[in-house]
Amino acid sequence: PPSDGPILMEEKSDYELGDNVSILCNSGRSKPAPELKWYINDQLVRFILY
Repeated sequence: PPSDGPILMEEKSDYELGDNVSILCNSGRSKPAPELKWYINDQLVRFILY
């Protein structure tokens, strides 16, 4: 497993309803590779990449 937890990088710390959100999650090297998932209010987020 990685020696450290995931690192989150975001554009700003406060958001309002309707804002677009861009957050990057980076984890250290590990074997097997980590599987990262995003949840909002216990709902799995489907990624939309632009």
